[in-house]
Amino acid sequence: KNAESDLLWFMLRYGLDPLRFETDSAYYQPGEETTVAAFISCNLEGEGLVLQNSLLRRAYEMYLDFFDNHPEKDQDGIIRAMMDGPDREVADLVADMVSEKYELTVEKFAASMTAMSSQLVKFVPRSVMTYQHELAKWKETQLRETMINATPDEQMEMLQEFQEVTRK
Repeated sequence: KNAESDLLWFMLRYGLDPLRFETDSAYYQPGEETTVAAFISCNLEGEGLVLQNSLLRRAYEMYLDFFDNHPEKDQDGIIRAMMDGPDREVADLVADMVSEKYELTVEKFAASMTAMSSQLVKFVPRSVMTYQHELAKWKETQLRETMINATPDEQMEMLQEFQEVTRK
């Protein structure tokens, strides 16, 4: 859940901020600029990943709905709309996450004295990779537990799926 919370926190706090990667970065695209929200969503969707925690997933999807369908809204406008929305659990979550009391697990982010744009370029991709890694570990554990009671044919299928998970 922490990696999912971190991704959502970045989106709620800095979703519309641009990520300006250095030219030697693997993420650098000449002539293209991406936002924090676009970077996170493209990376997760590109891997076919969805947030596992249903509340965080609802908040993530609600944010992306405003991001994609309401370009007139700035970051504060998106947050206000989410907090005023009909899903009160999401509203409470958003209120908690955007308030200063939320402590990001990436402690160095809060402690860093570098420019915000430099911090985002460093920590947003790292948070995406951390989430992908944690999800792959979770899937691996689930497959191992399921294989114990499976038939030999089912085990072969699961072994192929296991190999796909560990390759990513």
